[in-house]
Amino acid sequence: MSLVPRLILALLVLAVTASAGPTGDEFSLALLRQRARELSKQEYEKRSADDLPRWLAELDFDGYRRIQFRPQATLWSGDALPFQLRFAHRGYLYRQRMPIQLVGETGSVAEARFGPAQFEYGFPLPDVVPDDLGYSGFAVLLPGPRAGTWNEIASFLGASYFRVTGEGQLYGASARGLAIDTASTSGEEFPEFVEMWVQRPRPDARELELFALLDSPSTTGAYRFVLTPGPETLVDVEAWLNPRRAIAKLGLAPLTSMFLYGEERLRSFHDFRPEVHDSDGVLVAEADGGWLWRPLVNPEGEHRVSRVPLDDPQGFGLLQRDRSFASYQDLEARYERRTSYWVTPHAGFGAGALELVEVPSEAEHNDNVVVYWTPEHAPAAGEELAVHYTLSAFLDDPERSPLARVRATRVRPPDEKSDAPVLFVLDFEAAEDGAGSESGDEPGALVADVHASTGELGNVTLQPNEPAGGLRLAFELAGAGRELVELRATLRRADAAVSETWLYRWQGR
Repeated sequence: MSLVPRLILALLVLAVTASAGPTGDEFSLALLRQRARELSKQEYEKRSADDLPRWLAELDFDGYRRIQFRPQATLWSGDALPFQLRFAHRGYLYRQRMPIQLVGETGSVAEARFGPAQFEYGFPLPDVVPDDLGYSGFAVLLPGPRAGTWNEIASFLGASYFRVTGEGQLYGASARGLAIDTASTSGEEFPEFVEMWVQRPRPDARELELFALLDSPSTTGAYRFVLTPGPETLVDVEAWLNPRRAIAKLGLAPLTSMFLYGEERLRSFHDFRPEVHDSDGVLVAEADGGWLWRPLVNPEGEHRVSRVPLDDPQGFGLLQRDRSFASYQDLEARYERRTSYWVTPHAGFGAGALELVEVPSEAEHNDNVVVYWTPEHAPAAGEELAVHYTLSAFLDDPERSPLARVRATRVRPPDEKSDAPVLFVLDFEAAEDGAGSESGDEPGALVADVHASTGELGNVTLQPNEPAGGLRLAFELAGAGRELVELRATLRRADAAVSETWLYRWQGR
């Protein structure tokens, strides 16, 4: 072996050094919570990225992607452990340094130490890479299906963003630690994970424990994550928030995604693909057993904020329901394999509202959708708020929801020349127990319960969708003009709902 490869291996397989933890050289969750409380009593200090060389700060997306972590430098690669870590370089959008502390079995702490030899730079370096540059985040790896292969299943990178996937899934939507004042006139605040700790797993461990310190002008927080991979990967999230001030809009368990266009085709894009989106709708499980489905839209002109008041929902999520390759025809993006996310509160969310923000977008690399829970009463300054929920990453699950599901939403805009009103066409997929199908029922046993906040509904029809299965509901809306219309539709047998409740907002031009 030549000197250079030997040097690379020495520098990065053992790329850790002793480092101070929250209060010296040890770590515990109690110490992290104490540090978050003490930090909340101090004035906020924004992290500086002044030490980042200019050429790294000015990298574009393509340039940043050409910086690759060397596989031989992967943490724990020679330790026969069930997880490994790969670190992310600073640069492009990820300019701040995030110390990553490695916690031993006894609570001892060592900081993962950056070294330029850990990375391959796919371009001529314009300057020297500092030896103490530090990292911007990291990824978690799990053994792949073939011996000696490792697949990325989680990533913590940028502000408080993190992503997880299960078996056979691809990254799409993202989760965030916290959202503050999203879509508000004062401007959104983006809390950041400013330091993270990773507990070294045992050789037989099935889960990985991680911790984070969150900081922002409005609050601090201590976070604990327990990552359990599988066909449906689970992340148990516990957080203790310590506001510095009263927060006008606190967004808990936020999820963000990209939606450019879907079946509704209300906006025209010069693209050969039928649909382009990481998620196609928001699903909500109500406390009384009801289910709400809100298809996503890419609004034109200005962003939309939809607010659904709820009392202690059982869960909510951003889903990618359409799993057919034919719907996307994209051999690279493979949108049919993008993960769905579901949030299940442990102690209940109480009274509040689910808020959905949709931002106009012209490109698929923009995350233009965010959904989160806003509690009715946000904590006051100095009042700690404990949050506990499970985030699930999956492809499909018949329990979400067990009723007949909305499979597609199509819209024919109004035609001023012919005075034709707007037409809505909804396809429902029958549940596994047959709910949402007229088979076995008397003709007309199922009825469509359709409501509009304004305007006039007409030509409501419900009929079997023989080619695709399930049922098709169609109706027209007239007389609404340019008013904002809130629409709801549910399939019922007698008075009982056999389908999700479809929610939609329509506003004419």
